[in-house]
Amino acid sequence: MSEEAKTLFKNPSAASLMLQVRKERNQKLADTEENGAGLPDRPFSQAELDYRQALRDLPATTNPSLNSDLIMVGVTWPTKP
Repeated sequence: MSEEAKTLFKNPSAASLMLQVRKERNQKLADTEENGAGLPDRPFSQAELDYRQALRDLPATTNPSLNSDLIMVGVTWPTKP
């Protein structure tokens, strides 16, 4: 890998990090709908609704970055009920 590629990999743009956060957030939201959750015959519990809201609010309340090991930090995921 060239030095330029290494630099770009180690210093991704804030937009690309937010894109990763949103992608993972969207998957977590989709996971809450498995097994028919959220349908009229299986409504979400209040804890599930709170979790889903926290996931939707996450992009506005986070500031992702990469640490020296290239692991994303600065994102605190809500705990799934």
